[in-house]
Amino acid sequence: MTASDAITAVGAAVSSGSSDRGPSKQEETAQRESQEQFVAQPAPSPSPPSPSPPSPSPPTAPSPIKPTQVKPTQVGPSTWVPYLNFNCWPGHGADDLDTDGPAEDEAGPIGTLVACQAACESAPECEGVVVAREGGQCYRKMALRVEQCANDYDRATTDMYAISRGLPPSPPKLPPPPRAPAAMTAVRAMFDGWWDDPTDRFWSMWGGAYEHRFPGTEACWDWDGDPHFWENTLEGTSCERNWLAGAVGSMNDRPFYPDSPALLGFDESINEFCAGQIGVDPWDGFDLNLAIAMRCRDARRNVLRDLQGAWSMCVNLQWQLCAVNGKLPGQGLPQISFATAPKDLQPQWWTDPGNNPIFGKWIAFGCCDPMRFSVADVYYAELFVAYKVCANGAEIFNLEVGELFTCDLDGGRPYRALVEKFKAS
Repeated sequence: MTASDAITAVGAAVSSGSSDRGPSKQEETAQRESQEQFVAQPAPSPSPPSPSPPSPSPPTAPSPIKPTQVKPTQVGPSTWVPYLNFNCWPGHGADDLDTDGPAEDEAGPIGTLVACQAACESAPECEGVVVAREGGQCYRKMALRVEQCANDYDRATTDMYAISRGLPPSPPKLPPPPRAPAAMTAVRAMFDGWWDDPTDRFWSMWGGAYEHRFPGTEACWDWDGDPHFWENTLEGTSCERNWLAGAVGSMNDRPFYPDSPALLGFDESINEFCAGQIGVDPWDGFDLNLAIAMRCRDARRNVLRDLQGAWSMCVNLQWQLCAVNGKLPGQGLPQISFATAPKDLQPQWWTDPGNNPIFGKWIAFGCCDPMRFSVADVYYAELFVAYKVCANGAEIFNLEVGELFTCDLDGGRPYRALVEKFKAS
């Protein structure tokens, strides 16, 4: 089977849900078609008795709000995350807080975004606002479920803004008890074997997306001709970007709430973890990539789900080093977590990804093609990187699902040792 045949076959089987961290260039068309199916629905007006949002302006008239230029803003103690072109109403992602029409203040109907956000801020049950682009009519929303809202990029006349309220200061925490010695699991022993075996297929994953590279051929770190790729990756020079572009906002947006630690795992376990955090059914038929992006954003977990860029293991490495440095937008502290506990992994899931029980609901991309690696393999690679670049990396094998971990980069010394291994592969 050729790489093209593999992509076509898997795309027919699982729609766009098969990409682990982002699409390769071959997958972008399939991803775009899947996303268009999700967004190609009209953006209905808020339910009666609220009046309908205004009609779209003529194509030649510019919208008052430029969707791709809006970024999270601060109003009072709260942060606002834009969902441009979205509309939410009862039965479609939200309930109306104002049941008699658009929200008003003492001066009458609210007509600006800032005033609308302030009115939401004053109501504890308010979770977001829908604002008409023409006229600025304000509709305050509660019981918000962003993934169920309507999103029409071509005909939208409204934008939605979700609120992240400031939290009171947390009481001082007691220092954690000393950790038990790191467990020597079968996977940890397998990782030690990879370090000394340059022929293991981990070292061949660094070519095209999901394609093994042969010794002596160009690796993904060679593509841009950047002689400083490795040091720039360690320093996190590419961290300030939207790692959910195409799923939530564009490259210019920063959709994560504050204090969102990074989350690594199999796609299915990431989806189930984040869905569980916000109380929704993880397997309700929602597109997997969009579900992971939106649900994990709402669950305050930073994930990689870039649907606009061309994914490779080098992009994955850049994101992971941003995560261990605490430099992902909205991340806050340099903390990462895992949707599947590293101690629970089995070596046979690496040697034969098709037997991985995590993949009961989706087919691993390329799992059966010896010339390709699978989506499941990416999580093993991430764990190996964490194990080797963190001086305390062995501690990941003590962690439970969702438990936070802070990587000790030890001045970059373990990372540079890994880089030498890559260069020799």
